[in-house]
Amino acid sequence: MRLVTILFILLSGLLFAQDETYEFVNTGCNETFMGMSRISDDYIAISGEEISIYNKYGFEISKLYCDTSLPLEIFPSDNGGLVVAGTQEIYWYNMNLELDSLCPINLTFPFQRAIGIKNGIINYFVFRNLEMVKYQYDFNGNILKYDSLVISQKISRGDKRRVVSDKHGNVLLGISKKAWYLFNPDFQLIAKDESATDLIDISVLDDESFILLKKHNLSVLNSNGDQVSDIVPQKTFNQIVSFDCYNDKIALCGIIDSVSYVGVIDVNGDGEFYKKRAIYTDLYFDEFIYGYAFNNSNEYILKTDQKGYSKFIQLEPISEELYPGDSLYIKWDTNIENRMVKVFFIDEDGNEHPIAKNINIADKSVKWVLPDDIEVNNTLYIELEDNPLKFDYHFFDISYYKNVNYINANEIKMWVGNNGMGSRNPLNNADGFFWPESEVQDNGSHSVIFADGPLIGYKTNDFIKLQGSTYNCGFVPGNIDSNGVPTNKDYKKFGIYKAFGNHNILTEEKDKTDAEYAQKFWPIDQGAPWKDLNDNGIYEPEIDEPDIPGKQLLFWVNNTADSLTSNSFYGSPPDNLEIHNYVFDIDEPELKDVVFKRYKIINKTESMLEDAYFGYWSDPGIGNSDDDYCGCDSSLGMMYSFNGDNDDYSYGENPPAVGYQLVQGPILTSNGGNAIVNGVEKPGYENLPLTSAIMIFKSYPPFMDADMGGPYSSTLHMYNFMQGLQSDGAEIINPLTGAVTTFPFNGDPETKTGWYNGHPTYSIYKRPADSRMQFASGPFTMEPGDTQDVVIAIMMARGENNLNSVTKLKELAATVKSYYENNSTFVEEQKAVPQPEPPMGFSLYQNYPNPFNPKTTIEFDLPEAGNVRIAIYDILGREVQNVVKRGLNYGKHYFNFNASGLASGVYFYRLEAGSFTKIKKMVLVK
Repeated sequence: MRLVTILFILLSGLLFAQDETYEFVNTGCNETFMGMSRISDDYIAISGEEISIYNKYGFEISKLYCDTSLPLEIFPSDNGGLVVAGTQEIYWYNMNLELDSLCPINLTFPFQRAIGIKNGIINYFVFRNLEMVKYQYDFNGNILKYDSLVISQKISRGDKRRVVSDKHGNVLLGISKKAWYLFNPDFQLIAKDESATDLIDISVLDDESFILLKKHNLSVLNSNGDQVSDIVPQKTFNQIVSFDCYNDKIALCGIIDSVSYVGVIDVNGDGEFYKKRAIYTDLYFDEFIYGYAFNNSNEYILKTDQKGYSKFIQLEPISEELYPGDSLYIKWDTNIENRMVKVFFIDEDGNEHPIAKNINIADKSVKWVLPDDIEVNNTLYIELEDNPLKFDYHFFDISYYKNVNYINANEIKMWVGNNGMGSRNPLNNADGFFWPESEVQDNGSHSVIFADGPLIGYKTNDFIKLQGSTYNCGFVPGNIDSNGVPTNKDYKKFGIYKAFGNHNILTEEKDKTDAEYAQKFWPIDQGAPWKDLNDNGIYEPEIDEPDIPGKQLLFWVNNTADSLTSNSFYGSPPDNLEIHNYVFDIDEPELKDVVFKRYKIINKTESMLEDAYFGYWSDPGIGNSDDDYCGCDSSLGMMYSFNGDNDDYSYGENPPAVGYQLVQGPILTSNGGNAIVNGVEKPGYENLPLTSAIMIFKSYPPFMDADMGGPYSSTLHMYNFMQGLQSDGAEIINPLTGAVTTFPFNGDPETKTGWYNGHPTYSIYKRPADSRMQFASGPFTMEPGDTQDVVIAIMMARGENNLNSVTKLKELAATVKSYYENNSTFVEEQKAVPQPEPPMGFSLYQNYPNPFNPKTTIEFDLPEAGNVRIAIYDILGREVQNVVKRGLNYGKHYFNFNASGLASGVYFYRLEAGSFTKIKKMVLVK
């Protein structure tokens, strides 16, 4: 039965692809919670243990994660988005598959449940032995109605259950092969059949009539539960899997002679016969060319060589050969320009016959009708004609693709992954940062860090999101194209490239191979820095070379647009953020024992990122991970970890300390001052310093770990840490001074001054333990298209004892800071984006439209960067809403106000920015 379910998923996507007018909603499959829901005219969602999003061509384009521990139920949302029923929450996603809201269901999750959602009402059934408990919730999780009903049969976990509603609010519950129950809008039982052993599935037609599928026939019920007619398909299946209704059509999926079919009939049982839809794999190639062709009985797919990288892409039928008059539709998506496409077939004698040629690849898709002279046994080809550029990815050697790699420079060996993984050893899934490298074996000796990674926290429309990597990795390889579409994460072009500053003197064979590969395939199209030595704008491996600041440079690109990885990180929905990653050393004696990480973050969403923070998280473990302390030094922009005693099983006496320093913070526009960007002063900007550093102690509040694996509450937990707050959002109080701080444990452990980890009068964290740490810098704002360029340093130091190692670490951090501020060798100079002149003063404009219903825009000017507060008041002066926006740059800003929950009348809006205050009136008319 599992196979049938999988077949149904793929087949349904293909049926949807064939006719764009087909509308599928909420289709279930046998013995599972699987369902299908239309998101928009171009996309459908199909659920199982995860949710897959398909486009209208039947290709899976992404996945949506909510709770993978159970199969997920999905429903169409009133706003055209998607509703997902999880364990104890119901998730509302808009048409962009961004999480809009959560609705808590205050019940321990039962496997024996059924859910239906319509017109703002959640109908929720729970089965307990011979009792059915009925709940109605609103979208805020409030119980509207509650009742119970004695039933005749016990409902098991494997029974297929479905709930549908008509436009009047009547609710039909169907339990396959057992019973159906019909309730009125007040949840009172109207009709039932508790011996419906032939019931397979239920649906609702035209929002008016209920449909029961019983073996081979469909029965129509009215709103009183009376059977008014039967629908008998002209032809039938050996076995029907599921069905659904849309407009005046009924779609069915089933099996005939062990072959899967999908059919469409009208309400009279007439219409097109069940069409065979052959199953094929979603194929992608080096330039993302894919396609299909079909007539009334055949499916075709594009086919390459075994590696998927071939100049000739062959179109072959799955079952039968091509016939004259068959239509052929081929679609592609590529950023390579100046290419032409031609289509031809080769006869049995090897002669080439053109069908179409000189088609510009910018056309994106072409449809042909096969010529009359094509033979059944001919092979059809589509070819990309010669590329005028010197390099072509057809010659790309995927055999050396690496999704993990390491830097081994300045006595540090550090692993990284193109999915965001940091300091994690893929050879044994353990510690992945070692020092000193000359003494290290990959067996864990002299290991320092168990895992680490970047964090990006922000708000979009006041909804908090978090992207990044800690123990879970929230990134996927690849960039986001100019249309906002993520590239194929499995494409081997998006590996980690490792270049060397002087590859001519390399002695290790592995290093030579790394260097040769990087030199030949250096990904300048992804943004990798390079030296154009002949100044012709074309990367030529025989002449040009990667631009490397020290001995080694690792480069790769990833993004946060994959719903599965993003939601499984800390429960946030995905966003189109693209990150260019650089790992490198500086070949200077004073920077021995230091490596650098640079993150170039590009906002490729269509939304402003507000109250944004860049952060970095680490789980250090110096030798023995159970005897460490953590601390910070806000003046140096650093967090660090050191051994709790002066003897470590791996390092012995005088164990070292490890530190993370914010070398180049995010930048803000400013009316005065200069920012340092890659060692170069930028007038009119300022670098944000480190603004918080939190030490995390497993399950000990208020600095405990956030839960992994998807709960959205973990996003809020980690975002609180980024703001320098406790996990629950409370302020942090220094126990020694009573003052509020965002830098706990900022004292000096060697001189025993201030509040430090291990302080004798602070009882909770006296003893060393397995700890984590996290720092952040913010807030700042990123408009669509904006870029932030952040650099951190990871460094090691060893002193005369475990505490003196911290002092030596701080001395090294001061050297790194001074070097950075006086040198411009950090990869390449970045040009700041030109900014408009700041407004002459503060301004608050009249909202528009005005009067409005229910949405309006409030516009204001800021002559300087800062925080603002916008408050809305009714005619009696009562505050009905307020929003605080932090870290706004100077310039013009907009606030979109939605008054859908307010009554008609006069309202006032007030802007507070620094000492500026202004109030204006607006009118809501409904």
